[in-house]
Amino acid sequence: MKSRISLSVAAALLSLLALQSTHAAGQRTFEDRDDYIGFSAGASVLAISSPSATVVSDSTSGRPFKAYYGFRLSENWAIEAGYAHLGRYTERTRQANVTSEQTVNTKLFYGAAVGTLNLGEHFALHGRLGVANNRARGGTVPAGAQGLAGSKTSLMAGIGAEYRFHNGLSLHLDADRFGNFSPRLAAAAVTLGLRYSY
Repeated sequence: MKSRISLSVAAALLSLLALQSTHAAGQRTFEDRDDYIGFSAGASVLAISSPSATVVSDSTSGRPFKAYYGFRLSENWAIEAGYAHLGRYTERTRQANVTSEQTVNTKLFYGAAVGTLNLGEHFALHGRLGVANNRARGGTVPAGAQGLAGSKTSLMAGIGAEYRFHNGLSLHLDADRFGNFSPRLAAAAVTLGLRYSY
């Protein structure tokens, strides 16, 4: 359900951007810079489907960071590639009176199309839609437990807001849903960071 909502919001925003680009082609509100790089950090949330064993405890949040590069195709459109580490997650289960634990580290590479809706000289909204190569790596799966580890290429979607300073520097708040990492794992993140356009 959350995945459908994220994709619908991103699609609606990207449609708005297409409209704006046809009516405001010459009205740039930010410096004409083709490339940008960014770094952000924040909080991630992991959705874990139920295993066959009884869950004693689990951690479903992490401290992610994201680094990315983008190239602007126009005032309203860009392509972006990045790397994100979403954190370390642990699940402790009990089966036949035996307690076991497994831990995975989650990371991904992504490529996406990014649309920008300018709201004046300093503010803008973003929509992001692309593909993420997700990986969850961990130790040995305990006997009788369903593993958390895996890798999967998933559709990703995100939205964000930007405040622009001078000299190409801007502050970004982003919410991204990266899809599934394995049959039992899916993740999303909210991050705050800086971006430099040059």
